[in-house]
Amino acid sequence: MDNINNYMSLERGMCSFANDTCSPLSKDEYNNAMEFFKAFYNCDLHQFHSITKNAFAKMFGYKCDEETDTETCISEMIPYCKSASRIVKTIRLSMDIVQLLMSTFPKLKVIHLIRDPRGMLISRMRTIPALCIKRNDMGLPARAVCGRYDRDIKIGKSLEAKYPNRLKTVLYEQVVEKPFDTSLQIFKYLGLQPKSTFETWMNEHMANAEDKLKESDKRPDNRVQQFSTYRSNSSATMNAWRSKLRFDDVKNVDKECSHLYQYTGYMAVKSQLHLQNLNISLRRSNAMFP
Repeated sequence: MDNINNYMSLERGMCSFANDTCSPLSKDEYNNAMEFFKAFYNCDLHQFHSITKNAFAKMFGYKCDEETDTETCISEMIPYCKSASRIVKTIRLSMDIVQLLMSTFPKLKVIHLIRDPRGMLISRMRTIPALCIKRNDMGLPARAVCGRYDRDIKIGKSLEAKYPNRLKTVLYEQVVEKPFDTSLQIFKYLGLQPKSTFETWMNEHMANAEDKLKESDKRPDNRVQQFSTYRSNSSATMNAWRSKLRFDDVKNVDKECSHLYQYTGYMAVKSQLHLQNLNISLRRSNAMFP
């Protein structure tokens, strides 16, 4: 399998994003993944692939003498790495491997980000064409997405009980709807303090996104805001699937993802008008995800 289109599970092997079929995970694939995380967590930057090492050197190059080579620069960067928080974002690990990482690294903290599967499927159709997700057959990819969610959530609940304050589940929609408040909650969970300029940076970031939205609205094929009063680019992105999926497609996804909806508060769509009216939220707040 091409690893670009797959994720890794300790129990199930290397699994396809498109249909959740899995093949056995080779010992080398497993060892390589674990060695990467071990090196990253311990700031053993010399162990990274040459391309990655060059990226580190460029990121921190201002702290290196211009005449030093990459290896020397990396050596100088290791103390900075060890004094900082190390953060990695991945969509390619199942929670059973996260469980192993948490037991291996006692100070590791995890944020499990969940997104409405209907929006996730549209994103994958756009960014990973090789998945060949067809609009008239959304049941199979929906089963793959929500089956994985169900398994990961089950393991996540056990990890939250076993490792208090080391795993936090966040909805993508929470980040979009309340970006500043949600960000502060994440900072607090990680034991970090945002810079004094953070709120200003976020406001400017959202304003820049607003400008990009205005430009995209000029395109003749843009129907995202047909029934909407939303104005932020992030909200438009969050709800874009509602103008791009047919009601029958959404019904297929809703059928496969009912367990996830019960946990997160996502709501099934009742009709085509219900689907396209962006003034009607399709997420019900609950105690876990207000």
